[in-house]
Amino acid sequence: MSGKKLTIWAAGASSVIVFGLLRWRARNRARSSAEHAEKMVEEGPMICYENEAFRQDILQRARSRANKWLSYQVSGADQLVGQVGGVSKHKRPLLTLDPDYVLKPLAIDHRGIRELGFYEALNAAAHTSGTKVYADFIAPKRVAVAPSMLDVVAFSIAFLLQDSYVLDCERRITQAWDQVEAEAKLLRRLYRFIPSYFGMVRHETSEASFEESFDLPCLYGIQLDCYLLLQDVTVNFKKPCVIDLKMGFHTFEPDAPDQKKKRERQKYPQQEKFGFRIVGNRIYCPSHRDADENGFVFYSKHVGRSLESYEALKDAFVTFFGLESVDRLLPDRLKTISNILLKLRSLQHWFRDNKKFYFTASSLLIAYEGDTEGSNPDMVTTRMIDFGRVRRRKGGDQGYLKGLSTIVSLLEEISTEWSGKIR
Repeated sequence: MSGKKLTIWAAGASSVIVFGLLRWRARNRARSSAEHAEKMVEEGPMICYENEAFRQDILQRARSRANKWLSYQVSGADQLVGQVGGVSKHKRPLLTLDPDYVLKPLAIDHRGIRELGFYEALNAAAHTSGTKVYADFIAPKRVAVAPSMLDVVAFSIAFLLQDSYVLDCERRITQAWDQVEAEAKLLRRLYRFIPSYFGMVRHETSEASFEESFDLPCLYGIQLDCYLLLQDVTVNFKKPCVIDLKMGFHTFEPDAPDQKKKRERQKYPQQEKFGFRIVGNRIYCPSHRDADENGFVFYSKHVGRSLESYEALKDAFVTFFGLESVDRLLPDRLKTISNILLKLRSLQHWFRDNKKFYFTASSLLIAYEGDTEGSNPDMVTTRMIDFGRVRRRKGGDQGYLKGLSTIVSLLEEISTEWSGKIR
């Protein structure tokens, strides 16, 4: 082979090798970017709590947020009077702190970091630059590598030649980012149904006050003295009457052990039919024989679990709204129900649009003013709480939607039936 031919052959071979390397580089970077984007919106737990860097980011954000309002280490909080849900000698109680804070104990297992992460994600989505801030928060944490000139050349050639693999990766990235934007918009709309969140604080806890073990390992950065700092949603009520509803068909996640699933189903088998159960409630009725020193009557979770029929649930809501005892103030109480229905229908509309999130074991709080002599007797509020098991799930949360539909139907029927009794 002559020298000239050898040179031509060598140049051609080099070109093929360089082209192959550039194509490999473009495809490798495209695949990595696509996987990174898809990781943000993959089905399963909304918060990637197994990622150590992500956990630390959540904890740092929560601590910094709390420091804007008060010291990270707080004291002087008192046990919440009138807590209706999550009441157990095995659980730390809710606390209150002046002027209008509630301290909710964070679970030290995966639920704690996931709930903290949900509130941070919600606040990121509600930011004025919501989609970008939200994407920056939920993106898997990794060392950022700026594209080199070689990458620019590799991608330019890939796009010029319409490389099918690179183009498919670009399609996957676009789809993932479309989902991120849709999630951010959904959460932005949900924001008004959630208590205001002010970060995470630590509060000295007495070991003797509950039976939760201090010897449990701290696997996710949450300790037994860590609390969510939330707004007290009943702070403006004089006599808040509150009901706690555990929403959805199930209160366990898909990967829960069979024994756990069986135990949860046995608590209230009718939950799979109605889409919710009553965890507890309290009403203001000083004349009731079971009223406490402040005039409140409490109904425990056991009362809620005994309600086996639709009519029994309806009677429970009639009791909750005190319709049999308000007499001349019945129009005001029916106005209260009407106000609650407006809020529930709005939340119902959100869940019809939601095709992304599943709220396992989440609760809905409904509160109204029990002081019939006050200036605002028809004041109400509804808030979603408990977000330790939020998941991404195709199709959304039909169980929560079913529960809302049942509650709306119950209140509509109650309103119609009792409107005929106004004198």
